[in-house]
Amino acid sequence: MIDLLRKARTDIGVSARPPIRLMAGIYGWYAGHGDPRRALIWVVVIGASLLAHEYGHALAILAFGSGADIELQGFGGVTIPRRRQDLATWKRCVITLAGCLTGLLVAFLAFRRRQ
Repeated sequence: MIDLLRKARTDIGVSARPPIRLMAGIYGWYAGHGDPRRALIWVVVIGASLLAHEYGHALAILAFGSGADIELQGFGGVTIPRRRQDLATWKRCVITLAGCLTGLLVAFLAFRRRQ
């Protein structure tokens, strides 16, 4: 697992398109009730949660032998494998579930820390 995380530094690219910044800012402003500090917190939370979710997909893709690129877009993100390859159904399922499971892990750690 440690080797996979070390490899992730070079084999996973991340880019954020302007619409994601705009949408996160609008949502942050709305959720923060017009308070700039609260809005900034929401922008950070949205960005971090989207990135964690997409990193889950990317790490699974990396584990199956391909690098990946993450693009944060208007209302979310997409993780694109660098090498197109035919994968077994179970591997595609692992890649699909990895994003959600990463989000659940982050939530678990966050709530556990609060207690």
